[in-house]
Amino acid sequence: MKLKLSSEVVAIEVPDSPGPRSHIVFSLQTGETIQLDSMLWQDLITGNFSSLTAAEQLDLAAARIVLPEDAVETCSDSDASIEGFVDRQYEFLENLVDGYVQIRKELEGLGEDAFGPVPESKQPGWGAFPLHYLGTRNDRNCAATPYTAEVVESIPYMTTACFAALQPHRPYGLHRDKYPEHFLNFLNVRWNANIRSLRRLQFPIIADKGSYLIVGREARMLTEGSPIVFDNRNLHAAYNGGERNRLVLVIDFLDSVHLHRAN
Repeated sequence: MKLKLSSEVVAIEVPDSPGPRSHIVFSLQTGETIQLDSMLWQDLITGNFSSLTAAEQLDLAAARIVLPEDAVETCSDSDASIEGFVDRQYEFLENLVDGYVQIRKELEGLGEDAFGPVPESKQPGWGAFPLHYLGTRNDRNCAATPYTAEVVESIPYMTTACFAALQPHRPYGLHRDKYPEHFLNFLNVRWNANIRSLRRLQFPIIADKGSYLIVGREARMLTEGSPIVFDNRNLHAAYNGGERNRLVLVIDFLDSVHLHRAN
């Protein structure tokens, strides 16, 4: 089986009669091929992404892996409004990118002990430093990172902002984010909105080569200072293939394109 290609930089080809655990990744830029002996679609579901780091052996301007249609389900309720990666150019992204150096300086000033466990997450190796969480401001943490707080608070319809750390060689398994009832009520009361309008932004601050974000059937390599937006109602996962903590600024916001359409 071959995947239909459009503009993807990297694609996955599954041979017609594949042997056990055999898949091929090839670069459209160089034509190189590499055998991945440890990659199964089940690995993506269980959170075993060790094989993805093999893509580092290809000389790629931007790593992008596309999975077969039957690799993972994209949405259980067949909701046509669910997106994958969102490539729209939001106006506030320029301000975020311009502030990368100062944001990184504040983050590095925190120290690793500033990151606590995420209460609703059972994933090991994952910690957070919340600035805003589900509409509630953490005044102490915002005071410790005043520039970052100012930047995220300038984002229209921002609901959550936090620094998140994933330890080296750790996966964050495939999942969908779920929200408590009080937050859904908050969206409705404040903006007459619901989670169909909500989008997730990851702004990589420190991300070694081999750090990936997987959304639906697509994986992208993280690049420091380059924000990625996606619909976190879709199945998504992360992997840190680097030697340092993968540190990102995570921001949830309501997409104004969908805000009134969703109600």
